[in-house]
Amino acid sequence: MWVRLRDRAQRQQPLGEIVQALRQRLAGYPDATVRIVERPSDVARLLGASRSERLEIDVFGFDLQQGRQLAQTLAERVQEVAGVASVRLSTEESRPEVQLAIDRRKAAALGIRVQEVLQAVETSLAGTVASTYREGQYEYDIRVRLREADRQQLADLERVVVLAPGGQRVPLRSLVAVQPGRGPITIQRRGQERVITVQVGLSGERDFGSVAAEVERLLATVPVPEGFHVVVAGERQEQRAATRNAVFTIVLAVLLVYMIMAALFESLLQPLIMLCTVPFALIGVLVVLWLTGTRVSMPVYIGAILLVGIAVNNGIVMVDYINRLRQQGLAVLAATVQGAATRLRPVLITTLTTVLALIPMALGLGEGGEVWAPLGRVVVGGLTVATLFTLFFVPALYSLLEEARAARRQVAVAVPEVPAAVPE
Repeated sequence: MWVRLRDRAQRQQPLGEIVQALRQRLAGYPDATVRIVERPSDVARLLGASRSERLEIDVFGFDLQQGRQLAQTLAERVQEVAGVASVRLSTEESRPEVQLAIDRRKAAALGIRVQEVLQAVETSLAGTVASTYREGQYEYDIRVRLREADRQQLADLERVVVLAPGGQRVPLRSLVAVQPGRGPITIQRRGQERVITVQVGLSGERDFGSVAAEVERLLATVPVPEGFHVVVAGERQEQRAATRNAVFTIVLAVLLVYMIMAALFESLLQPLIMLCTVPFALIGVLVVLWLTGTRVSMPVYIGAILLVGIAVNNGIVMVDYINRLRQQGLAVLAATVQGAATRLRPVLITTLTTVLALIPMALGLGEGGEVWAPLGRVVVGGLTVATLFTLFFVPALYSLLEEARAARRQVAVAVPEVPAAVPE
């Protein structure tokens, strides 16, 4: 059963506390296994998540019986990890079946192939389309099989016969051994490999990252038979892939911002001055994440990508105005001081409007606010620190570098040319 909670503004408890309370109340029912699964977050669905649990372990291998034993061993070990509420195998559901073991030697002695035995069983139980019957514009399959009453008696194989090459009618019972058993309802595959999934339900007592890291360390100590391999999947796998993509995207964003500014300012040095605010913005990001206890997730990376473009805006405004003052004839130091003082108010107003607009998101207000709150916190913390360094560090660095460049040019001009020696 699916339970839809009230809007976040109409309830005091967050989702994690409600799930934990339900687990405690429903844990006392005898002969019942109760699992509470949170609906995947908007970010997880955006990334194409198709798992039922945030943390899952995939056991790949062809032998289902051996794979189930390995998965059961992993489930017992994972159940001991603090923060794990429930563990369940994807192959727990099964159905009774009749398994027929073919005596291949006896069948070969009679000249009967295994395929002929399988076809006889399929024809008797499921039926085989022998021909079609046409009536007007409609066609109907003519299926040959045993009657319904006979097909229900699976243990009675006397009615099923296999034709030998000489035309002899050999009863199926003389060729097979019947044994009852249970088989999986479905055989799952991922990447064209058979897989058994260990679904790990979290209790919410610990953060997801620490639980996943401990599970990975535990799996490294479990011996894996030859022909099998174990992969930690679910949100952990998606998080790693998203982290690699996000780091690449952040680096690409920095390069694109640098190239655009280099083309606009017609300089390779001045864009580096403005990009120096990005590492300092990282200090604000780390401080905010630590103070709020926010774990690194995909919204954090998205906020970092946005921060790369937002943090340099104030530096662009300031450096562009200082360049205009220098074109009017002011010296480097005078232009830097006047430009920083003049652009102080626009920079503060721009930062305040952005930060104040993102505070509701950073506080997690509204429906789904817990998901996107890390994004707002990253931008608020990073932009605040980046603005402080823009007001003080960027003008100072600009003045030092430009004066150093001017001094180097003067030295290059002051060096006299040495005339070439004239031979006597």
